[in-house]
Amino acid sequence: MGFKQFKLAALMLFSIIFVGCIEERNLSFKIADAENQYFSKSGRLFITGGRNIFEVKKNSLQEFVKVGPLFDGSCYATGIVEYKKFLYATCTFITKARLKKLIKEKRCRLRNRHLLKCLKGKFAPSYLLAAELNKKPKFQIISPLDSFLFPNGLAVDKDGNLYSADSFSKIIFKMKISSLNPYKLEKSEAWYKTKLRYPNGLKIKNNSLYITDFNNLKKVEITDEGNPGKSVVLYKSRHFLDDFSFYKRGILLTNFSKGIITLVKGNGKFVNSPKFRMRPSSILQGRSPLFKRNQFIITDKGWPYDFESNQGNRLKVITIDKFFMDEI
Repeated sequence: MGFKQFKLAALMLFSIIFVGCIEERNLSFKIADAENQYFSKSGRLFITGGRNIFEVKKNSLQEFVKVGPLFDGSCYATGIVEYKKFLYATCTFITKARLKKLIKEKRCRLRNRHLLKCLKGKFAPSYLLAAELNKKPKFQIISPLDSFLFPNGLAVDKDGNLYSADSFSKIIFKMKISSLNPYKLEKSEAWYKTKLRYPNGLKIKNNSLYITDFNNLKKVEITDEGNPGKSVVLYKSRHFLDDFSFYKRGILLTNFSKGIITLVKGNGKFVNSPKFRMRPSSILQGRSPLFKRNQFIITDKGWPYDFESNQGNRLKVITIDKFFMDEI
């Protein structure tokens, strides 16, 4: 056996031992431009997408079904979180048809350095939505987000402050929900904008805000006064990172442009999954009663603003026996 053949055989053996058995399957329904997802404290799964917000349930035959839309109208929904039995989400009224029309009419030129502001000012109002987490949640607009260009990821701290990543203006905004009225936004302010390129996914853990920022995973401490503190880059990729979730002592990252999942361990080392046939936008570890713990739910976005094709626009379940389960 030559060196190349030996190297290939060793690599294959390593892959079998290291990766284990991986089962990938699509759920039977589509979610246009599948974006983010959220497990409620009781294990209910909500999905945001390019046209609305939905819940995933099981019917009497134990088949997965899509329930919704949960918002009247069509809105590009992005971040979603829960606080005190209420769901909060961000959305932008921008569609592929509107973008095409605007560009065709040359009202916002593609090479204009202020293109995003032009688009926002004419066709893309953004809003904060809220819904009581009851048997049939129904989202309603509670406030316009006039300072935002494109609100994306959403996180909430223990005091009920919402943090939203504005990907286009490269700012993390902080919003205060009224303690007396869960449908009222009291205050919104720019909170963090230090050297951000494209802030996207947001999560809070141990009084720190974690951010996927283009190809970086960052951590920003939240001081006792509620201000941004020390920041550090935890991981840097050569590819575009979309969203993430905490997993044991590590972090699972969706590598959108490469079609893989990256596990960043607590010691700073990382490992990549095999390449999947998808463009992953978000990932969550399965929770009962809908899923098992060795299942990972992934939104397969496909191409942005492509709402109809069979490439993406899906929710996928990846069952992994060894890969992530044994790594930490």
